Amino acid sequence: MLSAHNLTLIAGHKTLVSDLTVAFESGQSWAVLGPNGSGKTTLLTCLAGLRQPDSGEVKFRGKNLTDLPHRQRACEIGMVFQHYDDAFPSTVLDHVMAGRHPHISNSLFAAETVKDRQISDDALRQMELTDLAQRSITTLSGGERRRVDIAVLLAQDTPVRILDEPCNHLDLRHQGSVLHHLTRNSSGEKLNIFALHDVNHALNYCDHALLLFDDGSFQAGPIETTAERETLERLYQCRLIEISSANKTMLLPDFN
Repeated sequence: MLSAHNLTLIAGHKTLVSDLTVAFESGQSWAVLGPNGSGKTTLLTCLAGLRQPDSGEVKFRGKNLTDLPHRQRACEIGMVFQHYDDAFPSTVLDHVMAGRHPHISNSLFAAETVKDRQISDDALRQMELTDLAQRSITTLSGGERRRVDIAVLLAQDTPVRILDEPCNHLDLRHQGSVLHHLTRNSSGEKLNIFALHDVNHALNYCDHALLLFDDGSFQAGPIETTAERETLERLYQCRLIEISSANKTMLLPDFN
């Protein structure tokens, strides 16, 4: 569905990603892992078509992503950024309804339909925000605001969903419920790509991983063969303790 071909990304004098080639398929959930400054956010913006690569290309369904009209791209690829600055106050519902705009005719007289409202209401319900629908977005906590961002993505209803640190500001319960919803309760036709700091979220909710090393190299593939303890120790340059319980594995840093 989405693929990178010989992709190189540079920031200043540092090569973040060098000659990356990887294919992302529908139904997959990818974790992008790496230390601070390794290029996770830069890569995601490039995969979303919001940044040009320094070399190489990104393709969507075999076509160069830059060749897609902006409206079509917004109907195909949605992204949740790390941070948002609200330009003006609006209600939570109005904000989520904005996710429907790429699907609305660009006619001067086009407006949201009943179906658009239903989809937006459902997105609010999925993110447990129904009771906040008429609240001003400026009055929300950081975690509530984060769930609004994800509700906008759900309302946008794109086949490709790219989220940069989806668990930012979320409490423990909502971290699990949001990732569970995105990876388990959604249509199997969706492609999810998450930049994550918590490797345990990757191990428990993702089936593929893309590791970005600090020297610009990478490793990509199924989570069980890519995110092994020894490889992650090399990625983060620290020792890790592996804890297994109830058929789940957790990795914790060991500074002893």
